[in-house]
Amino acid sequence: MVLGGLSGAVLLAVAGPVFAQETPYDWTLNVNDNGHDPTPVNGTVVYSVSVENNGDSRAPANKLTFHIPQGGRATAVAGGLSPADCSPALPLPLPGPAVLTCMLPPMNPSEVLHATFDMVASERGVLNYTFVVDSESDSNPDDNTITSTTTISAGADVELEITGPDTAAAGSTVAFSATVTNHGPDAMSGAVVRIPVPEGLANFSFPAGCELIGEAYLCTVPGTLQLDATHVISFGAQVAVASASDLIVLGSVGGSNPLQPADPIPDNNGVSFAFDVTGGTDLRLSKTRSPADSRLLEGEQVIFTLDPRYTGDTPFGIWVEDLLPDSYQITEVTAPGWDCTTVGQLVRCEMAQGTVAGADLALGEIIIAANVGSAPEGGGRVQNTATIDADGSEDQTWPTRCGRTTATPPASCLIRSPTSP
Repeated sequence: MVLGGLSGAVLLAVAGPVFAQETPYDWTLNVNDNGHDPTPVNGTVVYSVSVENNGDSRAPANKLTFHIPQGGRATAVAGGLSPADCSPALPLPLPGPAVLTCMLPPMNPSEVLHATFDMVASERGVLNYTFVVDSESDSNPDDNTITSTTTISAGADVELEITGPDTAAAGSTVAFSATVTNHGPDAMSGAVVRIPVPEGLANFSFPAGCELIGEAYLCTVPGTLQLDATHVISFGAQVAVASASDLIVLGSVGGSNPLQPADPIPDNNGVSFAFDVTGGTDLRLSKTRSPADSRLLEGEQVIFTLDPRYTGDTPFGIWVEDLLPDSYQITEVTAPGWDCTTVGQLVRCEMAQGTVAGADLALGEIIIAANVGSAPEGGGRVQNTATIDADGSEDQTWPTRCGRTTATPPASCLIRSPTSP
């Protein structure tokens, strides 16, 4: 059949509405500054950001922008994003006002990308921040933008530094300084320095305002510390370990209430100071008398007790000498562990070496028994001095006295016995 010159052809036309295909992906943005509102000035605000594909299909790469406000500066990008994913060309920090644009990777349905953006706020007040996910081709652009605020409060950056010698001899007394500095921008009050008692140090000396509580010394910084002002705490301790040791003194500064205002940079609140220990020892000698009464009668027995000790390295070639006045008659010397001789009024005891390195270690008592002899007409006062030294070790406490440490008990007032001639 031929119709109008057309043969074998049938044309059909269907009329009706045309529907656009719905976008199968939906980027959903969430942002919070939990735990960082308020933040002290010069402190770091951490924004936790998540982007989720709530669509049914894999979403293509996209852009996330961070609108940095005036007074803020972006300092870090981490988590599912890195500075390499962002522009303008980093490294950070990027001061505001500015826009930091980061590329989001393709995302599967229900996939979530987590990232953090750090911002340091250099001005007090309320900062407005905005994050935006590009909404082109997004089925629900209403959840692509978040704008909120972070309150920036007063702040004072407080730093602690501990200084001392690079080396110190075992047995020596070492001087340290703990310096608190307020880098501001605001004045600060209520700071407390904490210095734990370190192993290997003994016989601490701290100034007024410090007290030992538990296992640490706590020192209060008095009054208000203005911008760039410092407060120095000078303290000392004796080295009580063997030579070739490494000692570390730790310290931290904080507040009891806490600090007022808050510290925006806590990383410099703690510090450690290390120094090397060289050879040395500190010999110490104390001497007591029984009876302790300073009035003694002729013929009365007197007991002198010498207590030699050391701190630091083990001493070698130790000797103790006690020259008693002629008014005493030596009757007996008892000194376990010592080799003692008596020549006239001189008692000398020797010991080859101590035991181990440490603090305030006893070498063993030396007990001298004597009788009170004749006293001058009308009585009189006598006094004697005992000395300790170590030929094989240098005493660190008495360098101007040839390494010798002396001990002198109270003077005795000798009284003639009523029955004596």
